[in-house]
Amino acid sequence: MFGCEVGESEAMKATLIGPMIPSAYLDGRIKDDKGYGSSLMKPRRSVWSGSGLSRVVCEAHIAKLPEGFVEATRDRALLVSWCNQLEWSDQMNDAKFVEEVWRVGYRAKEEAGEGVVKSVEVVRCLKGVMEGESSVEIRESSKKWKDLAVKAMREEALIGALANPISAPYLVRGLPALSYDELPSFVGRHWLSHAEHGRVLLNQFRNHEDADWLFVNGFEGLETQGCEVGESEAMKATLIGPMIPSAYLDGRIKDDKGYGSSLMKPLSEECMEWLGTKPSQSVVFVSFGSFGILFEKQLAEVATALRESNFNFLWVIKEAHIAKLPEGFVEATRDRALLVSWCNQLEVLAHESIGCFLTHCGWNSTLEGLSLGVPMVGVPQWSDQMNDAKFVEEVWRVGYRAKEEAGEGVVKSVEVVRCLKGVMEGESSVEIRESSKKWKDLAVKAMSEGGSCGRSSDLFVGDDLDEGLVEIRACFAVVIR
Repeated sequence: MFGCEVGESEAMKATLIGPMIPSAYLDGRIKDDKGYGSSLMKPRRSVWSGSGLSRVVCEAHIAKLPEGFVEATRDRALLVSWCNQLEWSDQMNDAKFVEEVWRVGYRAKEEAGEGVVKSVEVVRCLKGVMEGESSVEIRESSKKWKDLAVKAMREEALIGALANPISAPYLVRGLPALSYDELPSFVGRHWLSHAEHGRVLLNQFRNHEDADWLFVNGFEGLETQGCEVGESEAMKATLIGPMIPSAYLDGRIKDDKGYGSSLMKPLSEECMEWLGTKPSQSVVFVSFGSFGILFEKQLAEVATALRESNFNFLWVIKEAHIAKLPEGFVEATRDRALLVSWCNQLEVLAHESIGCFLTHCGWNSTLEGLSLGVPMVGVPQWSDQMNDAKFVEEVWRVGYRAKEEAGEGVVKSVEVVRCLKGVMEGESSVEIRESSKKWKDLAVKAMSEGGSCGRSSDLFVGDDLDEGLVEIRACFAVVIR
């Protein structure tokens, strides 16, 4: 850290919690903490000791060593296929810091134009570390950094670095300040329990800077605040959304009413007939996504809220989960409720009787609610849903995020009722509906002729606008949705 605040890196607003080295090798407070808990291979614990060479080398590579090497170094070398070694990656930049910043060794330089580090250069570096005045300076510097690492691992230092991260604001360029529970869950609450999911998602962005085109299912105004037209602020990306069928927005393609596929068979007729019997903006539409499954306690709280709110509601809920609803729920709400296993969500959201969308705030559902001007109440569960729900309430102002009870990880029924009433009744509902209409108008504008979606598709597929829209939707539906 050079001239920046204690506990923060200079390049970004980040909290330093390292070194993440097992305690047994540093402060020694946890004697049995000697490894990271997993290894790609079975390590060999060496019984060899003394001055000389110890090298980790794959068995298949031993045969590629120079002739006579193994015999010539047998008395002062040990070759193993794997050992308990602490970290080895991120090499070019790390090597520069080793030599020039931390001054704990040398970076062996490649021969100009050959891409190979010559043996004479390796010998020079080894002798510089192992012999003479340079080795003394390097060992003194190495001890300094070891002492700092031990100091950082002491209990009081860690407590200082991690002082209530849940209450700390997280700053990301292009976004408002985020609290811990507003972060995408794979870098927040689920970063340990769903680590593999997080890695899969993050790996999608490893080479985004090398791509010729990055398409984002968003639209102008929604994701552009103070940046160039048609680009998102967080990365150099092209906005081609909202990827909503034309029939529900600009109406230029009359038969464009669906995404072309559905995981289940929708019960469209039954839903439309039932909605047709309800007054305008009187129905709460409840859906938690294609793969959204509320755990039993949360399911009960949502059901209780719907019963106590006294609003009409259409709930997309799998048949297997109906049996888990609170006793008497179905009978008590029969005259103002319709439970279906699946429906055409766009068709329902576009119906005049819908007054609120109770959603998990997945991006597809959130964008559909915004684009069709339907106020929302978010009960996010994981992934990007936490962040989307924050925007619903605080940025776009088209609804509320129902907050979890502190320490329980459950949104209580009283909180869901509060949010539903705020959207459906009183002065707050008027403001929310006005804001919802504003975003619907912007979505229609983006999809209309001359809008950001059309301009972006023109750049990518040519001058034929309508053909371009169809081609983009076909080519990128899987990626974007």
